[in-house]
Amino acid sequence: MPEPRLTIDEITAALTRVGGLAPRLGIVFERHGGRLRCRMPIDARHVGAPDVAHGGAITTLLDMALGVEALDRAAARGKATSTVELKVNFLRPARVGTILVTETAIEFEGKRLLVVRGRARDAATGEAVALAVGTFNFYEGDMAARLTAHGSTHPEPRDPTSP
Repeated sequence: MPEPRLTIDEITAALTRVGGLAPRLGIVFERHGGRLRCRMPIDARHVGAPDVAHGGAITTLLDMALGVEALDRAAARGKATSTVELKVNFLRPARVGTILVTETAIEFEGKRLLVVRGRARDAATGEAVALAVGTFNFYEGDMAARLTAHGSTHPEPRDPTSP
């Protein structure tokens, strides 16, 4: 009998536990209207220019949101997934104090590739800040099970200036 499939809520809880960029950037996974989305409040961690988020922080938010959608599809197949390509269009600046939320949708699902589109928008105004399209591959290995079973596989980096 096949093992029960992990839910996307279990996957996102595991992603949060293992650390990495999501918790460091303040990215939170949440449900809204039955859909999973990512939320990231823009603060001093994200600044690239005075009072404005760096595009890399917004790209990470979108890659995380699209990637979680891809992980959900991969888990359904008992597979792993990774980003093959990510394209981001920045539409307007995200100022410090803004809360960004994401929305995603599957554009294409094939045997080996998945294309997901998404956007990051200002939670207060609804205005789109950035649009993204990501291509993900499916490959052998159960990434979701590894996340939940082993926790972080990446130790904290050592500060080379400390003794």
